Amino acid sequence: MALVAFQSAACRFSSAACGGLRVVALPKTRIQSRACLQVTAAFFVALLCTLGFAGTAQAQFGPPSITSVSPNTGLPAGGTTVTITGTNFFAVSAVNFGGNAATFTITVPGTQITATAPAGAGTVDIRVTAGGGTTPLTAADQFTYAPAGSTTSLSASPNPSNIGQAVTFTAHVTGAAPTGTVTFFDGGTQIGTATLAGNTATFTTSALTNGSHSITARYSGDTNNVASTSAALTQNVGVPSGSVNLRQLQLSATPIIAQISGQAISGAIDNAIDAGFSDNPQTVTPNG
Repeated sequence: MALVAFQSAACRFSSAACGGLRVVALPKTRIQSRACLQVTAAFFVALLCTLGFAGTAQAQFGPPSITSVSPNTGLPAGGTTVTITGTNFFAVSAVNFGGNAATFTITVPGTQITATAPAGAGTVDIRVTAGGGTTPLTAADQFTYAPAGSTTSLSASPNPSNIGQAVTFTAHVTGAAPTGTVTFFDGGTQIGTATLAGNTATFTTSALTNGSHSITARYSGDTNNVASTSAALTQNVGVPSGSVNLRQLQLSATPIIAQISGQAISGAIDNAIDAGFSDNPQTVTPNG
């Protein structure tokens, strides 16, 4: 009886629809009855399909969630490959790191995504937008942008050196592809700056004075690396050996030269006096 009533209602719906399309209503014939049954069947099929698809969509596109992020740190410049694990990762349309879009691929349908972190700063939340919505904010989805630590070492050539001799200081910086500048100091005084190239910066000077110098190199840091300073390097600067020998010769010869000069002057004076009292004085010459 219920089926007959439904068919009757469907037929009335069909007749009304047909009446909406035609000015003159058709008589209820056998052909019209078959058409009514066809409409009823189509209605049932459409209803079942709609309910089936809705159930499938509800099961497949439930609310997504993130359970873990690995690694959960990366460089501020981006580029870190991050594995995102969770649930209901179906029909994923976007992955964002703190509002910045990331490129991604579905590694395991429904549970795992591999994303490339975009550039960023500080600690951000990773959000996945899927068919069932966007993942909620949780502690498990956090990702921290942090610069890498750096170390700076320093060497000199030659060491020791002489006054006026060119000395080359070489700073080597390790880190995450460090860029930027290195500043060189003699004690607390800046003596030069050089740009990093292939993790190395060099500075040459010939202005170091005689004595011992404490040289340090300070790396300025960049987006992906923190700054660092080398340990102090002692640079000894002395007088060239040839200059030392010349000075020793000077110290040894000066008294002798002074003595000889004094004797020559004294002899010249004596000769001049003798010539002055002589009846036939000799000509006084400059060389005595």
